[in-house]
Amino acid sequence: MARTGDTAQPSADRDKVARVVIWRFVDGKPGHETQSAGLLQGIETIRPIEVRAFY
Repeated sequence: MARTGDTAQPSADRDKVARVVIWRFVDGKPGHETQSAGLLQGIETIRPIEVRAFY
């Protein structure tokens, strides 16, 4: 359940939103990997995403 002020959409509404494709550039640097993973996780709480990795 979303708290007051949260921007996350209820799951029923979230399923109706088109997925956004996000390209994740993977360079093997641990800091970059962790930061981009956290960013994607945050975005996914707002809307559905499809992540594609680019090595």
